[in-house]
Amino acid sequence: MPVPVQARMLRARIDELSSAIDLQKALLKKLEDDRSFSQRQLNALMDPMARLPLEISSEIFLQTLDPFLRARPGAYYIPMLLLNICNTCTAIALATPALWSAIRIVSPCPGKGLMQLLPLWFTRAGTRPVSLSLTGDLDVLDDGVSATIWQHGCQLKHLEISDYFDHSTAINLFQDTPGPLPLLETLEFDFPGESEDRGLIAPQILVLLSHAPNIVNCIFRDVQCLYSVAAMSEKVVVVPSLRRLLFQKHKDIPPYYNMGLLGCLSLPALQTLSVGIVASGGELRLLSFFKRSSPPLQELTLSLDSTDFIELHQCLPFVPTLSRLKIWALEAQPVANLLAALVESPSLLPNLRSLAIVTVTSDQPTTSPFISASTWDMLLRLLSARPIELHITSVPEPPADVLAALRELAAGGLHIHIGDDEHNFLDFRSEETL
Repeated sequence: MPVPVQARMLRARIDELSSAIDLQKALLKKLEDDRSFSQRQLNALMDPMARLPLEISSEIFLQTLDPFLRARPGAYYIPMLLLNICNTCTAIALATPALWSAIRIVSPCPGKGLMQLLPLWFTRAGTRPVSLSLTGDLDVLDDGVSATIWQHGCQLKHLEISDYFDHSTAINLFQDTPGPLPLLETLEFDFPGESEDRGLIAPQILVLLSHAPNIVNCIFRDVQCLYSVAAMSEKVVVVPSLRRLLFQKHKDIPPYYNMGLLGCLSLPALQTLSVGIVASGGELRLLSFFKRSSPPLQELTLSLDSTDFIELHQCLPFVPTLSRLKIWALEAQPVANLLAALVESPSLLPNLRSLAIVTVTSDQPTTSPFISASTWDMLLRLLSARPIELHITSVPEPPADVLAALRELAAGGLHIHIGDDEHNFLDFRSEETL
């Protein structure tokens, strides 16, 4: 049946209108795009952030960071939040590698999002060195997270490993040997839990140190146990760059006894050492370490075990550069031996400028006989011969004649403190001396 002429005309009209509508839609889209583009240009002109040089806007963003505390990878942490403000902020954040140069990972890690985000975080840091804090229950740390960390070991500059749980097991830092750590400068372990059996596998520490040719600081805080020390090879690991090695808790607690690890190291650049030595060969290990390393040691803190035969002065000739010496002593004899050696051998520790002695005793300070009359006399002879800053804590008040002699030395310019953190016996006189 032939199509009526009127129908053909209507169809043609519909096609014409459809084409016009499509044309208008395209024109409308172009106008909307042009408007959006113009709006962005206007925003850029009016937005003070967009008009700032990148180095200034980047610095503003960096001021929002608190290292590690807000650098935990996640949707609600800076700098991730900066990506969701506006296009300008996103561009600045992605163009600022320093924003991504600190990472804090808390174990257990919720979900699998960290596995995707962690490599991206390293990538956004670009070529900048990365500071990484790994904390929490490290026994349940995802193997993939651990593997990712060691895969990016070439970017690590500061590595802090903290465990707050009281498991009686060793922490396994890695399954496979990590790659080179060329930028690593600081390696820090912090185990504030109460378990004395929570510790590290000593050979793994040696592996990390041997892979870090530029490491400067190594700190063990509250790490009371090192596993497999006896099983370590007799081969000594030389770490030529390490300048600071500390086994400590905090300033009011003597350093831990970890001579086993020290016996496996040679540290020819060491300047600061804090460690405890025990009666069963501890002084011999320290002597061997000093002989082996010949370090330019400047500051030494030692905790001496309860023994009266440690001849500490036999170790000290191998560190003539030493200027600051602090001793935590449970017994009086090692201190008396040291003072006698310093008096009788003027060439011993020629650069010594500061001597601190902390007595660790169960006796009360008012009754403790830790420093005898002969030791006080030896101390006065030492101070008269050498300009040494002296600090002695947890001892009873010296005899009146000793106090008078000490005050005379202090009047001559020596800094002398005998007492506790708040009181110095030299600052007040008893009624008997008035």
